[in-house]
Amino acid sequence: MIKYNNLNIKISINDIFKNNVHKLIIAEKKSYKLKLKNEIKKNPYIVHKYDNTDVNVYKKHYYRYYRGDKRCLNGNKKYNYKKRSNKKRINYAKTQKEITCYAVNLNKISYSLSSACNFIFYASSQKQSILFIGIGEFIEKLLIKASLKTRSHYIVNKWLYGFLTNWSTTEKKLYELRNWEITNSNKNIIHRFLISLKGIRYMTQIPEIVIIFIDQKNSKCIEQILKECLQLNIYTICCVSSRYHYYSGLSDIFVPINTESVESIFFVLNKFVYSILIGKKLIINNNN
Repeated sequence: MIKYNNLNIKISINDIFKNNVHKLIIAEKKSYKLKLKNEIKKNPYIVHKYDNTDVNVYKKHYYRYYRGDKRCLNGNKKYNYKKRSNKKRINYAKTQKEITCYAVNLNKISYSLSSACNFIFYASSQKQSILFIGIGEFIEKLLIKASLKTRSHYIVNKWLYGFLTNWSTTEKKLYELRNWEITNSNKNIIHRFLISLKGIRYMTQIPEIVIIFIDQKNSKCIEQILKECLQLNIYTICCVSSRYHYYSGLSDIFVPINTESVESIFFVLNKFVYSILIGKKLIINNNN
């Protein structure tokens, strides 16, 4: 049996190392190398740079298309270039990007991740509301499964600016969405907000805790989410790559993880789900 009152969740360094949470993957250009060197010098989390022999580092070919159809080059048998009547030349320029890999300090990851899990356990035991925000290619599916297990709210695919600060307008949209599901009316008005408000339709209050998972491609949303949470005094847990370490001052707990791999995000979400479910079991045991 677990002693809930004296619970202290500790995450081992070996588990972090096995799931590749400590890696930082960056795609470089020739023109971008000088900027990247300045970023790495200022970054306090980076410890080591992997060589080509240590990790499978390779060169990707990114194509820039000027004319024609993209589907012709990928070798699709269903869509052959020769069968088309309107033949067009496809002129493309090939640009190479070297993918380099850096190692992040494992002790800082384990300390920040264990402190986040302990706080989530304490918050869920006191019936505090939690909101998950995940923007990325493969982050969306993993985050939806985790939020359904814990019965918490989530935002995926898109972040609406002023979602939390202008709470009066969001309540109206959520009220319209609930009525639309019953009556199937006003489709043109609410069809825009279905993608972003699907996981929040039963929210009635501003959340007390916000957990953020954002990819490197969608890094512009990080600053705007954290500023809205600071205005409303919402507790934030920011799980982002260590490349964006300058957001650690805005967030309450900053967890540097590898957002480019499925294993690392799956590992971190399972730890958060475990801590939330134990906190809810504590409420049931106290009531009984």
